[in-house]
Amino acid sequence: MMGSFLAVLTGLLQGLVTGTTLAAFYRMLGLVTRLQQALGTQRGSTAAPFLLMAGMLLASGYSLFGLILPLGAGMAAAMGLMQGIFVGMVVSALAEVLEVFTNLLGWGGTRINILIWTISLALGKLAGALMYFFYQPVQ
Repeated sequence: MMGSFLAVLTGLLQGLVTGTTLAAFYRMLGLVTRLQQALGTQRGSTAAPFLLMAGMLLASGYSLFGLILPLGAGMAAAMGLMQGIFVGMVVSALAEVLEVFTNLLGWGGTRINILIWTISLALGKLAGALMYFFYQPVQ
């Protein structure tokens, strides 16, 4: 009994530390500010960090308590699309903040190499996503 309680407590605390670290990392890099500049939403600048935190907390609660939302296939597909767009925007802003493409341009040569690298990265992600959703391992 005590061992399972400690396991649950340890898992919960590890999740809290990971989430807090990620939020601090986003804040340190100015990622939310960069996303707002890219989207042109500086007017709601005070609400954006709170909404991002609320989304993180809701997703954590959803995962922790195993909630099931009866939304239907269409709404699930729309939510998946929005989550994918959000992750893509965060990764783009992170790459821009860290000046990844500028460093690659100085390290790797020409702009066409960067274009080829970006397209191959996108195609690799697409192939990985398709394999994840359509490949059914034999059991």
